[in-house]
Formats: sequence, structure tokens, C-alpha cells
Amino acid sequence: MIHHLADLINREVLEQLSLTGGSPHLAETALRRAVSQAIGQTLRTELFSSKKRPFFSTILCRRFMFTYKIFISSPGDVGRERHRAEQVISRVAAEFQDRVEVKPYFWEYEPMESTRDYQENIPLTSDFDLVICILWKRLGNPLSVKHKRPGGGRWRSGTEFELVTALEAKKARGVPDIFIFKNDTKATFEADEEGAGAKTEADLAQWKALIAFIKEWCEQEQDGQRVFTAALNKATPPWSRVVSSL
Repeated sequence: MIHHLADLINREVLEQLSLTGGSPHLAETALRRAVSQAIGQTLRTELFSSKKRPFFSTILCRRFMFTYKIFISSPGDVGRERHRAEQVISRVAAEFQDRVEVKPYFWEYEPMESTRDYQENIPLTSDFDLVICILWKRLGNPLSVKHKRPGGGRWRSGTEFELVTALEAKKARGVPDIFIFKNDTKATFEADEEGAGAKTEADLAQWKALIAFIKEWCEQEQDGQRVFTAALNKATPPWSRVVSSL
């Protein structure tokens, strides 16, 4: 199905151009949506897969050029998935390179200024076109009290702060698009070397915080019932199935 995506994108862009008399603004909007859909669809297929997919066949109109910024948000337990996301984005960027400058932001490659904390060194997700969040068994560490949360209290993690910031911008301006990918492999935790169990307790606390956040993000109470109001992309990586079977 993916190899037909470029043709669908091309038709959508050409339709937008014909309907608007070649309006650069609406053409750019269509292309932004096209890149978002291309990356989201490819990540949905490949993020937790061990196989590589063929490139798209690119047939895009070349009248306009713009920058498309992507933020990759996650706690620190999904390094493999972040690397896979980087590969996918690089491939999609190559396919759109004559039309769009795709600029991903990976905090692990950026220098951190030592007079500020980590979150202060990271740009706001509201300044991006697409936010990709990858989750597994952690939510992340709480932010400093210097990062004010609307309504009071502390942000439970940088990931929560990044997603909520992106969501508020989405409500106000229509961007960024937000894709959340959840590694559905069964979470396992290692005991600490001294056997005191402190590390396991901390890991379990992280797991519980993540589950609570996901429920808050995806569910709401309506007429006395819990209903889904947002979607996650879930998958079990093939390497996890292999490991669990050994």
C-alpha cells in the first residue's frame, strides 16, 4: 500500500493547486499534510519492524519549497526505536528533497548549554510541524519547578511537557501533527546489583506513571463511561518476540 502513497499525494497536491489557482499557501498546506502522512504511514509500518521497505516513487509538483520541522520526543528507554525513526525520516526526506527541506530534531545530537537544564536546551514542540513520540516502559523524570505547569503542579517528565505543549499548539493553530508510537512489548525490569530492590521500585513507578499518562491522553469520561478520545500506534517489535521465545 505504501508504494501508492506518492501517487495519492501528487493527486492531492495537484487538486489543491487547480482549486486555488496555484495558491502557494494552500499548496504548501497540502504538501505539509502529505509529508506528515508519508512519515506517519512509514513509521507505522517500519518503526517496530526488522525489514526495510522500498522508497516511494516521487512524482511531486516542484513549484514551491518550504522547511518541514520534525521533533522526536521520548524518554530514554527507546534508543533503538529513535534510531529507526531517524532512518525512516532520512529516507522520506530524500524522496521529498526537491520539494521540502525536512529538518528533524534529535536532542541526543545537540549540544547542551551547561547553565541551563536539559529541557531549557530543547526547543518547544509548538515550533514544529510534526511531533513524533515513542514510548515503551518509562514516562521520564520530573521537570524542575522552574518549568511552570498551567494550573499548578510539576510536569511529570519532559515527554509529557513536550506532548502537552504540542497539543495546545495544535488546538490553537492546527499544527503540529502528533503521532504517538507505543512499543507493546511486555515491560521487564532488572533488579539492582545490591538486591535492595530500589531500582525495580523506581522502574515500576515509571511504568505506572506511563500507564496513567496514556489513559489521561487517550480516554475521557463521557456520560459516566470511559471513552477513547485519542489513538496510539501500537506494535510488538519482531526482535522482542524472538527474545521472549528463547
